[in-house]
Amino acid sequence: MEIRTTETSSVLYSRPQDGSHAVHVLPLGYRLDRPDGSAVYQTKRQLLIAVTGHPKARNWTFDRYFRQGKWNTPQKAWSSFDLVDFFTEVESSPAISVSQSTAEHLAAEVAQGEDDLKLGIDLVNRADEVAKLLFAGFGSWIYSAGYDPEDVLQEVYKGLLIRNKGKCPWDVRKSSFGHYVYMVCNGVLSNWHRKVKRVREHETTGLLSFDEHGDLSRQDVGSSNIADDPQPTCFEMQQTTEDLLAFIPLGPDTYLARSILPYVRDGYTCTDIARVHGVKRTEVSRALETLRHYAGAWAREEGCRLRVFAL
Repeated sequence: MEIRTTETSSVLYSRPQDGSHAVHVLPLGYRLDRPDGSAVYQTKRQLLIAVTGHPKARNWTFDRYFRQGKWNTPQKAWSSFDLVDFFTEVESSPAISVSQSTAEHLAAEVAQGEDDLKLGIDLVNRADEVAKLLFAGFGSWIYSAGYDPEDVLQEVYKGLLIRNKGKCPWDVRKSSFGHYVYMVCNGVLSNWHRKVKRVREHETTGLLSFDEHGDLSRQDVGSSNIADDPQPTCFEMQQTTEDLLAFIPLGPDTYLARSILPYVRDGYTCTDIARVHGVKRTEVSRALETLRHYAGAWAREEGCRLRVFAL
């Protein structure tokens, strides 16, 4: 884990799976910077809970998470370019914490000088790295939502090219390559999700039903074999679950509620859910109340009723 020292504080970065957000170590606390704002935490435990989104911070210590002290070994050390190196086969050396190719790239950038430093990402030579970062960080989201991976990848390339010529091209002096690409992918995919959602809501006709060959497809209402009061399909149940999870914010208070949503959808009882998650039944009941609260707010905002599964 890279640590950079400034005049005011030391800066660490959360792990890539937690967003690679900057954490400033202040004299009286810790400031976590995220795209949606910053927050200051007084204790290390509060900081780790906020960073990981886990109510018990995965039971990890501050040093273990940020790889300090006995956890700071050459094999586990992270640099600002580690996320790229993780997916690139390089010959490792205990004397350095980055690959030789990355070190040469940085040396070449420094040799160019401040005035000659090139901004933006060269997609001709680094397109494969961008693709690896996209599918490593967002692959499960893309496939579970039924998006075409190639279409999403091309949209990310388009977003990077626009930023190369815009006001916020990648600057190696300000952020790592992996962190910059991750943030662009997150923004592009969020916009893509909203776009597809609007299309599915307003530009599709007919009903999803099985044809005479047993294939699930969207058919004309008059020719479909759906009854007058159709039951929700597996596709609709999955889509509703994904939309509701996207609406519920991430945090310690909503961690269990988000975890039990698929079980509630599938008809598990509170006792069954408590046994699966290894928690008390009262905790499941509180999480269910939280889930009902956000489900009601989501339904009111979308102007619909939760008919897919009962909460």
